[in-house]
Amino acid sequence: MVKVKLFASYREKIGRDFIEIKLSKEVTVKELLEKISEIYNLRVENCLVAKGEEYLNLNDKVKDNDTVYLFPPVSGGFLHVFLHNSFL
Repeated sequence: MVKVKLFASYREKIGRDFIEIKLSKEVTVKELLEKISEIYNLRVENCLVAKGEEYLNLNDKVKDNDTVYLFPPVSGGFLHVFLHNSFL
């Protein structure tokens, strides 16, 4: 399972802080987002995905037991301040 921590409107829509996605193999971030969109009906285009303290791109891989962070698109400077104040 990949643990996906949700923030802002994603958390509000799902009603939980995180979701878990079962994977049968290592997948790309793009494939993970497609699965999340399909299962939870979330609009995940233009979102930010991070693992640890690094942003991931669509071709990066995630695997079983990873924890990733899913941020919806935001405006202003909130995300920059949020990430750099170690709230992850």
